[in-house]
Amino acid sequence: LSAGVPLFGLDRRSYSFQHDFILGTSLDLSVTGASRSQAEAAERAVLETVGGLQRVFDRRDPKSELVAGGRKSPELVRVIDAYREWSTLTGGAIRADVGGSLNLDGLGKAYIVDRAAEAALAAAPDAAQNQMIHFMKNISMAGGLLYVWVFGSGPLSIDGKPVQ
Repeated sequence: LSAGVPLFGLDRRSYSFQHDFILGTSLDLSVTGASRSQAEAAERAVLETVGGLQRVFDRRDPKSELVAGGRKSPELVRVIDAYREWSTLTGGAIRADVGGSLNLDGLGKAYIVDRAAEAALAAAPDAAQNQMIHFMKNISMAGGLLYVWVFGSGPLSIDGKPVQ
């Protein structure tokens, strides 16, 4: 917990919550500009949302919708459709089928983070300006890495290989 400087008479405290073993990684949640009770409500909303979607997308859980098969929820269909679109856009560089099995970790986690952020905002609307959700596998960094992987490093390559 760290206290910020009041801005225009508003209390700008920041509340942090850490959870391990969420989607195979760590979850750090920081809620700024809310009361402690609102921050805790945002945390509960995030954990409930992530937990529900983890039951859909967790490829390590034999009971998850992804692994068990059967019914396809709108959430699962939406992420599979996103992979189809990205596969087309990248000439197959971004795909859901990896090593003969369905792996939705990349876009699935991004989808879950978006839904968790929406849940946090709904639970703590006074903190909407500064809510952040950080997965240790940093989604934004992964997006940058995917860009380099798909399009190459460009003329400033560290390895000095010429651009093809």
